[in-house]
Amino acid sequence: MNKIEKITLKKKKTIVKEIFWSSEIDNVNEIISLTEYIDVNSCTLRKKLLRVINDIENQNTTCIENFKIENEFNFWVLTNFREKNLYKNNKFYELTKIIAILEICNQQDFDEMIITINDKIYSDILLKIFSKKKLNISISRTKSFLNLFNNFTIEINSILKACKFLLSKFFLNKKKSKVDHDNNLFISFFTHINKKKFYENKYSSLFWQEIQNHTKINFLHLFIPNKISNNFNQINIKINKLEKNNETHGFLDAYINLGLIIKIFLKSLQIKYNFFLNKNKMKLNFNNCEIIEAIYFDLNQNFHFFNIVIKLYYFYLFKIFFKKNKFNSNCFYIYENQPWEKSLIYHWKKNNPHKIYGVINTAVRFWDLRFEKSKLPPDILLANGEDSFKKVINLGHLSSEVRVVESLRYKKINHIINQKKNNSILIIFDYSKKSNSYLLNLLNKTIKILDYDIIFKEHPLNKLTNIKTNFKYKKFEDFMERNSYDLVICTNATNASIDYVLAGHNVAVLKEPDDFNFSPLKDNSACKFFKDNKELTDILINLNYTYREEKKNTFFKIDQEYKEWKKIFNEKD
Repeated sequence: MNKIEKITLKKKKTIVKEIFWSSEIDNVNEIISLTEYIDVNSCTLRKKLLRVINDIENQNTTCIENFKIENEFNFWVLTNFREKNLYKNNKFYELTKIIAILEICNQQDFDEMIITINDKIYSDILLKIFSKKKLNISISRTKSFLNLFNNFTIEINSILKACKFLLSKFFLNKKKSKVDHDNNLFISFFTHINKKKFYENKYSSLFWQEIQNHTKINFLHLFIPNKISNNFNQINIKINKLEKNNETHGFLDAYINLGLIIKIFLKSLQIKYNFFLNKNKMKLNFNNCEIIEAIYFDLNQNFHFFNIVIKLYYFYLFKIFFKKNKFNSNCFYIYENQPWEKSLIYHWKKNNPHKIYGVINTAVRFWDLRFEKSKLPPDILLANGEDSFKKVINLGHLSSEVRVVESLRYKKINHIINQKKNNSILIIFDYSKKSNSYLLNLLNKTIKILDYDIIFKEHPLNKLTNIKTNFKYKKFEDFMERNSYDLVICTNATNASIDYVLAGHNVAVLKEPDDFNFSPLKDNSACKFFKDNKELTDILINLNYTYREEKKNTFFKIDQEYKEWKKIFNEKD
């Protein structure tokens, strides 16, 4: 049986503090849960984490010079150390734990430390940091996660995946749609498309809605498998039928050719080889201690062969696209700080004198470090409301670089007239299987929900299958009214929590253990958070059914006249 992972601090054999590495427990007296500590002290820890991530680049400039794609553009720009996307597979949360432990220990008086952490990397890092102090340090492990064979297997799979990806591009339909260079250029992935309208030869997406009704547009799509079809050639033929007088549609992928495929493969091999030569030269000094081992996972992840190939794929496609197409208007794209966006910005600014706008399409969360001002930003960032505006300013953007425009994704808020007790609970699930599984396990332990009719609302891209519950439930249907729930329970990261709070519902949001609090409602008093079945039971016992005034919508600017968008479309550079 595995021991509970924790760091125990003692003074003269007496425990003064127990810091629990991954268990979600209440912070009381001598006990600290790192999950809770990070959430409570998130402002300070976010600044420190950003500083450490940026130091990775600052302390390794010589090594990073070897990863250049072109003289003016480095592959490092496309890594997650620049993107800072905490949703991706990374170890930034573990890095934050190390920072938090150091912060906690600096406030304690102790002469002995017992480290009980399964992962050898992090237990060794703590040993290295605290060995400089006059302490009695002991380490207890149950297993090691170092597995060279596993890393080798992952890399082989990555190479095979990359080769399969590039080979598939030989067979793409290269038919290119016409481009009107006097029209604005809008770029995003070909996903979240209204399927019914698509087969009526009309384009409407969750990203852009029907923005083409307000300006003339070239839509440039990046193909990924989607609910309409996973076959690129079929979609590429069909998309021509969407063209109207005020809109054109085309795929960036159609610009691929044999020479480009070979170039991507060879350049990827070069970058992979240079990474192999330089990895062991890289360093990360933190608190006067070398902790480069803390980011080895992330370094390997970013330089897996497939990840190099897919990033270079978009880099070279944008390069050839903008060499062939010079625009007399502006560019707009969905801003998430993804690698392809950096390639887009670089090639747009190199080939076009007009502005490029990054469009925030969703709510910005506290831990959305990807919204920190980057070294290769768009000319203007378009925030979709007061909330996102304040958060990106707080992450380093100047107010002169950000404008608030109407949300395209959210058109209106349906406020419930009154809240009545009717013994029903709506449960909103997520794209993340891990989040859904944790919530289901917690619900099965909550006896109080047996008093209610339970309705499950699945994520459209992740249907619930093979689940076991201790209670009966129905699945949500589109015709169901939104004002018929005593409580709406949401997984942590979903934006749906905002919709129901603004509508006036009682909302409870899951706070998952051993991870950042990704809720867009973090620190917002309009909802309740719970981490276990006890806290959820307390919420159910104390539900409020009194009439509540409609919440002021500070999240999204809603105006179907799109006045701010029209101002931008009518502006001259």
